[in-house]
Amino acid sequence: MSEFKLKLRPFSVPNFVLAEPRVGERQDGFAESPTFHLSELDESTLIEMCDQFKADVLAKAKQDKGSDV
Repeated sequence: MSEFKLKLRPFSVPNFVLAEPRVGERQDGFAESPTFHLSELDESTLIEMCDQFKADVLAKAKQDKGSDV
C-alpha cells in the first residue's frame, strides 16, 4: 500500500466569542447573544476556553473512532 503525507491546517481561530443566551419569555422573541472580541477577555479566561476546546476535540475524536459512520 502506498503512503503519502498531507500537511493539515490548524483549526480556524475565531475573532469573537458568544455569551450564553439568556432564557427569556417566548413573547420577547429571538435575541442575539452578545459577542466579545478575544482582546476583551483576560488571559485566564482564554486559557480556560482553550482547555475546554481541547478536551471537547479529544472527546469528539474518541467518540467518532468508535462509530461506524
